[in-house]
Amino acid sequence: MLLAKNIYEGVVVINNLNSTVISLNQEVVDLKINVEKTQKEISEFKKSFSELKIKLNELNKAFKQMKLEDEKQSNSIRSILRQLIINYTNDILDRQYIYNEEIYCLRQLYEGYALLGGNCTIEERVKEVIKLPAKAGQFNPNKQMIDKAIEEIKKIIQNNKGE
Repeated sequence: MLLAKNIYEGVVVINNLNSTVISLNQEVVDLKINVEKTQKEISEFKKSFSELKIKLNELNKAFKQMKLEDEKQSNSIRSILRQLIINYTNDILDRQYIYNEEIYCLRQLYEGYALLGGNCTIEERVKEVIKLPAKAGQFNPNKQMIDKAIEEIKKIIQNNKGE
Protein backbone atom coordinates (compact mmCIF):
# COMPACT_ATOMS: atom_id res chain seq x y z
CA MET A 1 0.00 0.00 0.00
CA LEU A 2 2.79 2.35 0.81
CA LEU A 3 4.26 1.61 -2.56
CA ALA A 4 0.97 2.39 -4.28
CA LYS A 5 0.68 5.60 -2.31
CA ASN A 6 4.22 6.63 -3.27
CA ILE A 7 3.59 5.74 -6.90
CA TYR A 8 0.37 7.74 -6.86
CA GLU A 9 2.10 10.76 -5.32
CA GLY A 10 4.91 10.37 -7.86
CA VAL A 11 2.37 10.32 -10.71
CA VAL A 12 0.68 13.44 -9.29
CA VAL A 13 4.06 15.21 -9.09
CA ILE A 14 4.92 14.13 -12.64
CA ASN A 15 1.52 15.31 -13.89
CA ASN A 16 2.00 18.63 -12.12
CA LEU A 17 5.49 18.93 -13.60
CA ASN A 18 4.13 18.10 -17.06
CA SER A 19 1.45 20.77 -16.67
CA THR A 20 4.09 23.25 -15.56
CA VAL A 21 6.37 22.33 -18.50
CA ILE A 22 3.47 22.62 -20.95
CA SER A 23 2.52 25.98 -19.45
CA LEU A 24 6.14 27.18 -19.59
CA ASN A 25 6.46 25.97 -23.18
CA GLN A 26 3.38 27.99 -24.11
CA GLU A 27 4.83 31.04 -22.37
CA VAL A 28 8.11 30.57 -24.25
CA VAL A 29 6.19 30.33 -27.54
CA ASP A 30 4.20 33.47 -26.66
CA LEU A 31 7.38 35.27 -25.63
CA LYS A 32 9.09 34.24 -28.87
CA ILE A 33 6.11 35.57 -30.87
CA ASN A 34 6.22 38.84 -28.91
CA VAL A 35 10.00 39.17 -29.44
CA GLU A 36 9.60 38.58 -33.20
CA LYS A 37 6.75 41.09 -33.33
CA THR A 38 8.81 43.65 -31.40
CA GLN A 39 11.82 43.06 -33.66
CA LYS A 40 9.62 43.59 -36.71
CA GLU A 41 8.23 46.82 -35.21
CA ILE A 42 11.77 48.01 -34.41
CA SER A 43 12.83 47.21 -37.97
CA GLU A 44 9.87 49.15 -39.36
CA PHE A 45 10.65 52.02 -36.99
CA LYS A 46 14.28 52.07 -38.16
CA LYS A 47 13.11 52.09 -41.78
CA SER A 48 10.66 54.93 -41.07
CA PHE A 49 13.35 56.83 -39.20
CA SER A 50 15.77 56.40 -42.12
CA GLU A 51 13.13 57.62 -44.56
CA LEU A 52 12.42 60.64 -42.35
CA LYS A 53 16.13 61.37 -42.11
CA ILE A 54 16.44 61.27 -45.91
CA LYS A 55 13.44 63.56 -46.32
CA LEU A 56 14.79 65.93 -43.68
CA ASN A 57 18.12 66.08 -45.53
CA GLU A 58 16.26 66.82 -48.77
CA LEU A 59 14.27 69.58 -47.06
CA ASN A 60 17.46 70.99 -45.59
CA LYS A 61 19.09 71.07 -49.05
CA ALA A 62 16.00 72.71 -50.53
CA PHE A 63 15.97 75.26 -47.71
CA LYS A 64 19.65 76.08 -48.28
CA GLN A 65 19.00 76.47 -52.01
CA MET A 66 16.02 78.74 -51.32
CA LYS A 67 18.13 80.78 -48.92
CA LEU A 68 20.86 81.12 -51.54
CA GLU A 69 18.32 82.20 -54.16
CA ASP A 70 16.80 84.65 -51.68
CA GLU A 71 20.24 86.12 -50.99
CA LYS A 72 20.88 86.50 -54.73
CA GLN A 73 17.54 88.23 -55.22
CA SER A 74 18.12 90.46 -52.20
CA ASN A 75 21.55 91.41 -53.51
CA SER A 76 20.11 92.15 -56.94
CA ILE A 77 17.27 94.23 -55.56
CA ARG A 78 19.66 96.07 -53.23
CA SER A 79 21.92 96.86 -56.22
CA ILE A 80 18.95 98.13 -58.20
CA LEU A 81 17.77 100.30 -55.31
CA ARG A 82 21.29 101.61 -54.76
CA GLN A 83 21.60 102.60 -58.41
CA LEU A 84 18.15 104.20 -58.41
CA ILE A 85 18.96 106.19 -55.28
CA ILE A 86 22.31 107.32 -56.69
CA ASN A 87 20.78 108.36 -60.01
CA TYR A 88 17.87 110.01 -58.25
CA THR A 89 20.05 111.92 -55.79
CA ASN A 90 22.46 112.98 -58.56
CA ASP A 91 19.54 114.52 -60.43
CA ILE A 92 18.32 116.29 -57.28
CA LEU A 93 21.80 117.52 -56.35
CA ASP A 94 22.25 118.91 -59.86
CA ARG A 95 19.01 120.87 -59.39
CA GLN A 96 19.90 122.00 -55.89
CA TYR A 97 16.33 121.56 -54.64
CA ILE A 98 13.93 118.70 -53.99
CA TYR A 99 10.22 118.37 -54.63
CA ASN A 100 8.10 117.43 -51.61
CA GLU A 101 6.95 114.25 -53.37
CA GLU A 102 10.55 113.26 -54.01
CA ILE A 103 11.28 113.27 -50.29
CA TYR A 104 8.61 110.60 -49.78
CA CYS A 105 9.78 108.57 -52.79
CA LEU A 106 13.41 108.78 -51.73
CA ARG A 107 12.59 107.65 -48.20
CA GLN A 108 10.62 104.69 -49.56
CA LEU A 109 13.52 103.66 -51.78
CA TYR A 110 15.98 104.02 -48.91
CA GLU A 111 13.82 102.04 -46.46
CA GLY A 112 13.75 99.11 -48.88
CA TYR A 113 17.48 99.45 -49.45
CA ALA A 114 18.20 99.51 -45.70
CA LEU A 115 15.95 96.47 -45.05
CA LEU A 116 18.01 94.53 -47.58
CA GLY A 117 21.23 95.38 -45.73
CA GLY A 118 22.26 98.53 -47.58
CA ASN A 119 25.13 100.57 -46.20
CA CYS A 120 25.29 103.97 -44.55
CA THR A 121 26.96 105.65 -47.56
CA ILE A 122 23.60 105.80 -49.29
CA GLU A 123 21.95 106.91 -46.04
CA GLU A 124 24.30 109.90 -45.84
CA ARG A 125 23.56 110.74 -49.46
CA VAL A 126 19.80 110.61 -48.82
CA LYS A 127 20.17 112.80 -45.72
CA GLU A 128 22.19 115.31 -47.75
CA VAL A 129 19.53 115.52 -50.46
CA ILE A 130 16.62 115.77 -48.02
CA LYS A 131 18.30 118.84 -46.43
CA LEU A 132 18.06 120.71 -49.75
CA PRO A 133 15.34 123.35 -50.11
CA ALA A 134 11.98 121.71 -50.77
CA LYS A 135 9.61 122.94 -53.43
CA ALA A 136 6.02 122.19 -54.13
CA GLY A 137 5.28 121.16 -57.63
CA GLN A 138 4.70 118.30 -59.96
CA PHE A 139 7.23 115.56 -59.47
CA ASN A 140 8.41 114.42 -62.86
CA PRO A 141 11.33 112.02 -62.75
CA ASN A 142 13.88 112.28 -65.46
CA LYS A 143 13.05 109.86 -68.32
CA GLN A 144 16.72 109.29 -68.92
CA MET A 145 17.15 108.27 -65.28
CA ILE A 146 14.26 105.78 -65.57
CA ASP A 147 15.64 104.31 -68.81
CA LYS A 148 19.06 103.93 -67.20
CA ALA A 149 17.53 102.18 -64.18
CA ILE A 150 15.61 99.80 -66.46
CA GLU A 151 18.83 98.95 -68.29
CA GLU A 152 20.56 98.27 -64.96
CA ILE A 153 17.71 95.97 -63.94
CA LYS A 154 17.94 94.09 -67.24
CA LYS A 155 21.71 93.64 -66.82
CA ILE A 156 21.31 92.31 -63.29
CA ILE A 157 18.56 89.90 -64.37
CA GLN A 158 20.71 88.71 -67.27
CA ASN A 159 23.70 88.21 -64.94
CA ASN A 160 21.55 86.22 -62.50
CA LYS A 161 20.32 83.93 -65.29
CA GLY A 162 23.92 83.19 -66.22
CA GLU A 163 24.83 82.11 -62.66
